[in-house]
Amino acid sequence: MGWNKHYLFISNETSNFSTEILDALDLKDYKDLGEVEMENFDDSAIYSANYADCIIIHSPIIVYKFLNEEETILEENFKSHFPESKIAVGVQLSSSEYFGFCVIEKGKRIRVKTGVDGKIKIDQGKPIQEEKESYERLVNYMDEREKEELKYDNGEKGYKDYLEFESSWRVANMVSKSFIGAHIDRFTWKEIKFRKFVK
Repeated sequence: MGWNKHYLFISNETSNFSTEILDALDLKDYKDLGEVEMENFDDSAIYSANYADCIIIHSPIIVYKFLNEEETILEENFKSHFPESKIAVGVQLSSSEYFGFCVIEKGKRIRVKTGVDGKIKIDQGKPIQEEKESYERLVNYMDEREKEELKYDNGEKGYKDYLEFESSWRVANMVSKSFIGAHIDRFTWKEIKFRKFVK
């Protein structure tokens, strides 16, 4: 799927994403090109698929609207249109070491966190289970020599900042599991048929 990931997941939805839904979300004037073969995603397009009773969306146009300190109009539109669903966003960019994730449950924003180049930028809400799992996995994976070297080079605070950023980076890849049963980079995406929407 490439290094740049821009995913959104909506639970308890078996209906197909459509131009009518896009219109209702105030994403107007998009055309449905139908199902497309797996490709390098076009950042100007919106891709959607159905799997395991959820809607999967890949679109930079959409996902960044969920990764702000203040809730955007588009985020509010999604919450209104899918009031009983769990919604999660996961973004990773290798080029800038940017990550972001957001979790919404039944219309309420539970968690949003972003970071870039080793620094946390937005940190709102209480940590979700995936954050705890990611942190513990990272700490257990590192040997004592590596930990001591990080502390020596960066100080105790720098060491803790490193652990928080690196573990949080991984969470953006993990939020998909409760929707599709796997982390984003471990899922067999060839099973999915995406529809492509363009202006």
